[in-house]
Amino acid sequence: MGMLGTTSQALSVDSGYQHELAVLKKSWGWLEDVHGAALNMKNSMETDPADKRLHILPEVYNPALRRAKRYLNYARAAYQGLPPPLPDSFAPPEMYAWFVHDIQAVERGSRISQDFLVIRSIELPAA
Repeated sequence: MGMLGTTSQALSVDSGYQHELAVLKKSWGWLEDVHGAALNMKNSMETDPADKRLHILPEVYNPALRRAKRYLNYARAAYQGLPPPLPDSFAPPEMYAWFVHDIQAVERGSRISQDFLVIRSIELPAA
């Protein structure tokens, strides 16, 4: 028996879980940053009268807000153990590549901002 009646086997199992959680956090922890950015964007654009982004550049920020809401819907379904919501659009495979690039481009210690959800210039229709 170890401290407080914990067996060495239980401590070993706990250590294994801690290691697995650390690996998950290292590989996928950036999704927590995306969740925070999406939540902040949605709350700001929908409730803050000083946030004028939707009025100034609707062609940029309407799609960004849709992406934020979609991400939050996926997260909600995952946390509640529900199937993922049906997609409301068909994003090209390049979108995933942009997300991966964004993650690789973020310096250590930096956080993902709301710009992560903003439309890329390549998506804007040609004038």
